[in-house]
Amino acid sequence: MGSVEMPDPFTQGLWNWSAGLGAFWGGRFDEAIGILQGLPEDAARMVTNRLYNWWVRGMALTGRGDYEPALAWLQKVLDMCERVGDWQVRPRVVNTVGWVFAELEGHQQALEWNQSGVQLAGTVGMPDTEIEMNARLNLGDNLVALGRPDEAEEQFARAERVARYPEPGQQWLRWRWSMHCFASYGELWLDRGEPTKALAYADECLATAEETSSNKYIVRGRRLRGRALLAQGHLDDAERELLAASHVATDLANPPQLWRTHAATGDLRRAQGRTADAQRAYGEALSVIDAVATGLTDQKLRETFLRSDPVAALRRTNEVDP
Repeated sequence: MGSVEMPDPFTQGLWNWSAGLGAFWGGRFDEAIGILQGLPEDAARMVTNRLYNWWVRGMALTGRGDYEPALAWLQKVLDMCERVGDWQVRPRVVNTVGWVFAELEGHQQALEWNQSGVQLAGTVGMPDTEIEMNARLNLGDNLVALGRPDEAEEQFARAERVARYPEPGQQWLRWRWSMHCFASYGELWLDRGEPTKALAYADECLATAEETSSNKYIVRGRRLRGRALLAQGHLDDAERELLAASHVATDLANPPQLWRTHAATGDLRRAQGRTADAQRAYGEALSVIDAVATGLTDQKLRETFLRSDPVAALRRTNEVDP
């Protein structure tokens, strides 16, 4: 990215972390980190610039699967927020920490962080729908994973009402968090045996994701469509969607999106009677999982991840004799 002359150090810092955030939203995690590392020294002297830069850096590291470095950066932000009495960045970082633990299937720990995020959303001095909705949607994902779907639906339904019928002060970043809402709510409907509803939500997620080049949600939307079509018995259509999801997921290289897409492809191949290809897809999913686990030095994080229900279920499926 070429240098851009800015009138003062504060604006330089604002430009820097905003550009990094844009790259993160697009799923270009390496690019985001490169931008953020280029924060000018004068701009870095300003606390606000450092806080936002470090927060976005933590998200970008999480996106590419560098979970322990991400947690270290995010802890630095929280420590500084505590020292300077920040009320704008802290709730966002709390939500992000919850997201990191959820990526590693540590949903009970993530739940606690995201519950704090919901509470902190009301302490920023003014209503901030974006912070609240991100926290509620993360919380809903945790509740689904913990086997509490009805409680999860309360969070998704609340976010959906705001996404569809926002008041004037609720528009900020609605395009971004609404994709999360539609993807997660659609997955819940699919889990309940309602593939038609799941498809409708997937389409709403994809409409915004493709318009904004939000690759993470393109993967989630396409994968949800593929799984829903598979549930309806439309195997050729499901294959088209899952191949599209796999292509984007490979470029994105976010571990959960990649291994979940491989696993969904395995389910499709099994339904097609292509047992060897199914085993291959499941094996690819497990390779991603094992690479993440190998990169974790924290024994508790690694064990929580490897012993989680989705990972254990995938390993059992892969071990079934052809």
